[in-house]
Amino acid sequence: MRASRPSFFRCLVFSCFIAASVGFVSDAFGAVYTCVPRYVGAFFNRVHVLCTAPAAGGISYFAVCTEGNSAAASRALSAFTTAKVTGKSLQVYYTSADTSGTACGCLASDCRLASGVEVLQ
Repeated sequence: MRASRPSFFRCLVFSCFIAASVGFVSDAFGAVYTCVPRYVGAFFNRVHVLCTAPAAGGISYFAVCTEGNSAAASRALSAFTTAKVTGKSLQVYYTSADTSGTACGCLASDCRLASGVEVLQ
């Protein structure tokens, strides 16, 4: 039996929530931001989302580094893309003082590593 469209989207959103919120980075979440994705990018060293409005401190980009964590980057890209394509927002978990993302091209001035991400209704 073929799943109805609402069930499919509920499963897709739930799957992205489960996949995306399981361990991007081992540290505890420090901040949460609701992001309306403007665009999504995939590069050799990271995946990222640009939000339409910046979080506190002028943070507009949230990224996941690919090196040593390609599965997490793939899950994040899936959540980022799902939100963008379906017109939904993202709940992004991050540590505002953590600028270690500079190692994968995430600028300290406007980008933070995402510790987790959820696609919202």
